[in-house]
Amino acid sequence: MGFYLAFCKDTGGTEGVLPVAMQLRELGHIVSVIADEGSRGAQMCADRGIDGFRIAQNAEEIRMWTKRKPDGIITSMCGGDSVGRDSVALWRDVCPTFALQDAWGARLLTDWKDPTYRPDYLIVNDEYGKRIVQKAWPEFQENRIVVFGYPALDRYYNFDFDVRQSIKKILRGVLGLKEDWPVVLFAGGGACTSYAFHELVEALNDIGKPVYLIPRPHPAMKKKVSPEEMSRWHKSLADLRFGSVIDTSHDSQTSSYIFLSDVVCGMFSTVQVEAAVLRKTVISILYPEHGQAAYQQITGGLMSEFPLVKLGCSLRASSLPELISCLKLAIFTDGNSRDIDSVFCNQQIAFDTNGVNGMAVSSFILSRVDALKSVTPLKSRD
Repeated sequence: MGFYLAFCKDTGGTEGVLPVAMQLRELGHIVSVIADEGSRGAQMCADRGIDGFRIAQNAEEIRMWTKRKPDGIITSMCGGDSVGRDSVALWRDVCPTFALQDAWGARLLTDWKDPTYRPDYLIVNDEYGKRIVQKAWPEFQENRIVVFGYPALDRYYNFDFDVRQSIKKILRGVLGLKEDWPVVLFAGGGACTSYAFHELVEALNDIGKPVYLIPRPHPAMKKKVSPEEMSRWHKSLADLRFGSVIDTSHDSQTSSYIFLSDVVCGMFSTVQVEAAVLRKTVISILYPEHGQAAYQQITGGLMSEFPLVKLGCSLRASSLPELISCLKLAIFTDGNSRDIDSVFCNQQIAFDTNGVNGMAVSSFILSRVDALKSVTPLKSRD
């Protein structure tokens, strides 16, 4: 049986890597799951009881620990200096490397731009994602960009959407939400998150009807945003005038709060993608000078529009009046809106989960490893 190293860091990347790693283990292979120190991925692995997972500060540390040459490297494409990204460079020409994208165009022209970090194979979630890679890395061979759907969303295969209301009722009871108020989930990101959250609170105050507001800040906020941003975030938490803010900071699991919510707001989070899979009303807060500018920066100018919006799976708010209008459509019209119906229809088309993406990715990895074992040494890839 083979030996593999599987790296993860951020929430979305971890959700994509773990199903593949677990599938390989089910097939009898040895898989060491490794998360960056202090990352959300490390917390998720601990919370889920992932057997034998390790925490690492850098890629060299893992190479020193690994006594056996791995048959393959599997990594998410998370932001910043990640152990997974650096391991692609470290194990280059030693074993095949596979990078899994959890979001369209993730870090292709920023943290992963240097050809040193080019994996042997890049696994994306849909054809749209493949076209984005081809645009960003035109020299990367097309046959090394592989489409397999969303491993992170396999758990929603054959999901019975009729039970959503029952699940919401149970979760309301668990959290002690006694009032019949709508639930608004905010999925945080990095830069400009506090401004988007501030605008959401302003919009809810303008509407003037009570809601349960669940803020889910991204771990990057603690390390990468300015003191001014953090100050705005904390002030906004206290500024909601109608309803109640629900603290869920003790829990690393976001999926249950998506189930609970009536609308999911954010800038361009993978939480919004998961919400679209669950046929939730999604609002992308993308003001030109804030959320939209942050998206263009994080993608290195690769994309002018968040694909979830472009695919028609999310409403888009470019200003406070638009955000107020979107919220009214989403939670104060009983869902009876042509715009909302169109969003739900597009979500069904774009995210038709088949439940076998993790298995398909793991099978592909095994087939490539078997094919490349006879190549010694491995040729470097551009």
